[in-house]
Amino acid sequence: MSQLALTENVEVTDREPQKDPEKENAEAAKEKEVKKRKAMAPRSEAWNSFTKIFEKDSDVVKEAKCNYCNIIIKCDCINDGKQPVLQAISEDGSRSSITDWRFDPEMLREAFSEILITDELPFAFADRPGFFMVKGHRADDIGKDLERCLVDWGLDGVFTITVDNASANNGAVSCIARILNKSKTSILEAMLLHMRCAAHIVNLIVQDGLKELDLSVKRIRLAVKFIKSSPARIAKFKKCAELEKVDTKAFLCLDVFTRWNSTYAMLKVAVAYEKVFERYAEDDPYYVIDLTADKQPGVPDSDDWARAAKMVEFLEHFQKLTLRVSATLCPTAHIFFHEVAELNILLRSWCESSDLLRKEMAKRMLAVKKMGPKPCA
Repeated sequence: MSQLALTENVEVTDREPQKDPEKENAEAAKEKEVKKRKAMAPRSEAWNSFTKIFEKDSDVVKEAKCNYCNIIIKCDCINDGKQPVLQAISEDGSRSSITDWRFDPEMLREAFSEILITDELPFAFADRPGFFMVKGHRADDIGKDLERCLVDWGLDGVFTITVDNASANNGAVSCIARILNKSKTSILEAMLLHMRCAAHIVNLIVQDGLKELDLSVKRIRLAVKFIKSSPARIAKFKKCAELEKVDTKAFLCLDVFTRWNSTYAMLKVAVAYEKVFERYAEDDPYYVIDLTADKQPGVPDSDDWARAAKMVEFLEHFQKLTLRVSATLCPTAHIFFHEVAELNILLRSWCESSDLLRKEMAKRMLAVKKMGPKPCA
């Protein structure tokens, strides 16, 4: 009997212990979680505006849902399903880029500091009555805010208000004019209330006058662009300048054709390098080939350089005027009238010049009817 008990004990001891299925599943899930690779954030711009919809129990993208209009697009299994989404975005040309915006007081503090430093303002600037947010940018909203400022400041009469050329500002000034006329506090029934930027008026006049030299300016602009487009061409051009002994430290600059002051700067420097351009045309055959290609204006000739030199002299007066009336740290309202009047006299004297180019430019500028009531006869 003892032997039987011993045998039973041995059998019980050799038998493997039973495993708990729940424990095994938990351990397997834990091991899988450890081995599972961390999911990467979507890199494609497609998922900035769309949300992935996966197939059941799968990582395959089945559809994509727009975050803004809730439209659903079917996706393929290629390229993470992003190709149809990118195509939908490219086809919708009116779709704008919408991003989340969060108020950042630190950015506001930096912007305010920049205002104080740039304009040399005191810290108490933010406590002044004029420092406030405009509620809207429509003409009526701006006009009401201006009216509120006048009431807060205790101003009954206003002579002029200077604003930029936005149409909303024109309507705002008209709104203020009606208010002042009703209260009978306007001057000359607010006929002179709307003050426009003198520099902008000068810009309109000069842009019209530059049309007389349109072809010459195009040729010089293309010549400068050809030289500036390659370091090798710049180096060769500088060697030509050394041989021609050009006495100037300024180098060629390309203009922005919508800004006459940059055109003035380009012509002023280019005229000083007239002989250098002629020598460069002899040394580099591609210069002539490129500038005389199909639909190109051609190489600047002696007449173009002569016209450009006259234009530089002509524009210098407008450049000085613009700099004087565009100052930001000193008042200019009391000087621009005399400056413009002197320029008006100068243009009228050039109308009588024997130089046809100077005469035509002056006539064209005065015909804009910004400098005087009548053009030259």
